[in-house]
Amino acid sequence: MTVPVQTPVSNHIGNGITTSFAYGFKLLDEVDINVSVDGVVLSLGVDYTVTGVDVEAGGTVVFAVAPAALSAVALVRRVALNRLTDYQYSGDFQSDTVNRDFDRMVMMLQDSGLALANTIRLPPGDAASGVLPDAAGRALKGLAFDAEGDLFLTAAAGNADVLAAALGSSSTASQGGGLVAYDSSKSYAAGTVGKGIKDAAQAGADASATAAGAVTNINTYKTDIADLTNSAKGAALVAYKTTYTGGVGRSLAAKLADTLSVKDFGAVGNGVADDTTALQAAINAANASGKVVYLPAGIYRTTSVLSVTKGIRITGDGASPYNPQIGTVGGGSWLHFDHMGNGIYVLQSGNFTSGVRFDNFGTRRTQPAPAPGWTPTAYDYDIVVDNSDVDISDFVLLNPAKGIKLINGNAGRLMINRLRGQPLMTGIRIEECFDVVHFNQIHFWPFWQIDSRVTDYTLINSNAFEFFRCDNPLLSNIFTILYKAGIYIGQGTTGTVSKMHLVNGDFDAGTYGIWVGAASNGATGQFNNVTSEPKPGIANTYGIYVEGSNALLDFGLVGLNNTRNNAVRVNGSNNELRFASLTVKGYDLGAQNFPAIEALNSNIVRFAQTPYIINGGGSGGRFAEATGAIYSPEWRSFAPSVTPSSGTISAFGTVSGRFMRHGNSCKVAVDISITTNGTGAGAINVQLPVTAQFQATGAGRDVNVGGNMLSFNFNGNTGGILKYDNSYPAANGSRLVATGEYPIS
Repeated sequence: MTVPVQTPVSNHIGNGITTSFAYGFKLLDEVDINVSVDGVVLSLGVDYTVTGVDVEAGGTVVFAVAPAALSAVALVRRVALNRLTDYQYSGDFQSDTVNRDFDRMVMMLQDSGLALANTIRLPPGDAASGVLPDAAGRALKGLAFDAEGDLFLTAAAGNADVLAAALGSSSTASQGGGLVAYDSSKSYAAGTVGKGIKDAAQAGADASATAAGAVTNINTYKTDIADLTNSAKGAALVAYKTTYTGGVGRSLAAKLADTLSVKDFGAVGNGVADDTTALQAAINAANASGKVVYLPAGIYRTTSVLSVTKGIRITGDGASPYNPQIGTVGGGSWLHFDHMGNGIYVLQSGNFTSGVRFDNFGTRRTQPAPAPGWTPTAYDYDIVVDNSDVDISDFVLLNPAKGIKLINGNAGRLMINRLRGQPLMTGIRIEECFDVVHFNQIHFWPFWQIDSRVTDYTLINSNAFEFFRCDNPLLSNIFTILYKAGIYIGQGTTGTVSKMHLVNGDFDAGTYGIWVGAASNGATGQFNNVTSEPKPGIANTYGIYVEGSNALLDFGLVGLNNTRNNAVRVNGSNNELRFASLTVKGYDLGAQNFPAIEALNSNIVRFAQTPYIINGGGSGGRFAEATGAIYSPEWRSFAPSVTPSSGTISAFGTVSGRFMRHGNSCKVAVDISITTNGTGAGAINVQLPVTAQFQATGAGRDVNVGGNMLSFNFNGNTGGILKYDNSYPAANGSRLVATGEYPIS
């Protein structure tokens, strides 16, 4: 232990609010500090307590009652001048005890030095003697200094000296001023002692009155400045002016009222206290004034819904989803919705609410700990937007059952930018919006729990985005992981999604990337730079899965990888999907012979360029279109049915066909070997892979017998092959090779 160079005194000014005051010197015992307020010494344990004993840098004196505003608070160390330790002869050497004794002696010296500094004394190096004679030797004598500055006493010589000494003495009332006569009713001449006394008396009276008034004013001001109950006092009495050019002065109260801190309304923010009333009071004040509601860092627990009815802003100090690792709640500003209902509800009854902003805070719920068969508590939505214009940014949805919902959107717009979270049932749900929603930089990831018992639930049950009746939704920079569907499109009571735009989306380790539900009818949208890769081992996974009807969906640059079933599957009816560029790396990983692309029930899939498809797990192939149609600029094989228009061909050799369906036409090529013609006559009819919309003609040649030129005539489902003179084209050993292109619907 050491005692550094320290001045054992700390002075402060009270403000009527602060109860803790620091001292900057070391104490060995809490009784070694003297605490006074305006010169009145207080009692330890009654008026104050002390912390920081044995701390070299000092500690804190904590008052039971805050010292009044402008009061003088003095904290002075005064170590008692005694010795408390008795060392035993030949006893053990206790270094801590010896150190403490030496520390105590050094502190005594420091305390004595402070006392000495407050005395009248000769400066260092002065050779003059300051020793006074004894009482008898200095009685009735004056203290004086000679020309050299040395101390001497005036000698008593005769009555004059005695009178002078008596006039200069204040030891009794009969000496000093008591020897001089004065009558305040008399008028004394200038320069006389009487005149001086009378003038001084008048001046003193005036000064006393002024001083008394000043003391009264100061005491009143001290009381008013510390008043916490009257909005016209306290900070309203303190001036404030910005240092910037053009600034004007106003009260500190006006400056502080620029925003409405929820703590001004009694919110605690410790995660335990019920802050519902305080938060709603702050929101109501903002509804009335249009001012910003501020959430200082903390956890504000609510037990019922918070209602926003005007265009206000609620902002905080940001929110960190976890600290230091997943499963712990990070710092910042949080609303903890500790009830089953909606967290915040935005609605102006009978009207449209515009200009609402929520930013730089987060919401959280109490969810059960991960366990086998885990399911979330099915709370209602954290935020409900009812026919309102709301902007949400820099926001965290930590672990809601349901995140954000927009309903009754006759004129409502929802804009979300920079949102993170782990919604456990539904992330964002648009039930009805006739205007535009804007979503950008949304990241749904296991910020709350990365436990597989939680994510097993979300993979089967939870959708990141759900769209029902929604016009012109604009989405960009979207990432979701471990959800059943990245985007789900359903059917609302007034319609489905129209003109959806998604740019830059990645749906990772889920079940479906984009899912158009069975009830959806007439959805339209455009998707560009989108990727999807389901979680391995999950049954029935698809990149794009369309179950609804009459959808028209356009895709730009799309990558669909490692699906257990199809990469693209189109059920329902009368749907059309159009791809500019598609890459499929891995499909049918369950080896159940699913094709990469499958179109059923009169559905159409079109490719502007040949899709890149590799790594099929079974033998399903690239395409399947038994009851649908797939258009792609690539040759595909088919097994043509070949018959003569009359008679029978006895034996065929190799028969093969290829076709390319692209745009509004179909190219077809056939290679037909006839071993024995038999009774075949008329024309050779080939069953076409795609029905011809109008008649068209191609050409060919018998490359084995006679080299005869052929015509290939397309009509309906049949392509008829004839010799150039319209006679029967085949003979024993013929090989008919023909190709052509015809229009299709």
